Amino acid sequence: MEGFTILHSSPLQISNSDQRAQKLEISMEVWVENLFSLHLNDAFFYVWTYDNKVSREIQEVKIYSSKLENLSSGKWKHIKIELNCKGRYLELGPHMVGAGHFRYRNLSLTLKK
Repeated sequence: MEGFTILHSSPLQISNSDQRAQKLEISMEVWVENLFSLHLNDAFFYVWTYDNKVSREIQEVKIYSSKLENLSSGKWKHIKIELNCKGRYLELGPHMVGAGHFRYRNLSLTLKK
């Protein structure tokens, strides 16, 4: 497909304050069928934050790259991502541009102290 596919979560409230940053950890296992079939970009996961659940004016966007995370075709890879997120709400989810096939398992989001 020429467009993009993103399956994002519902808004998750991560803070009661607009100014406070939260430390979070995302852990998951990712499998890509053929890393070279991806085109336009090799993003596999997005995280974005905002302060207002109605307007959803994005404060931060973090994009995670298949190549930077050293994903290999046909192999599962365990990934841990530490985030410092500003904003009251967070959305996250798998992302793919173009042709390809990803699998995700054991996805968790943990608040770090």
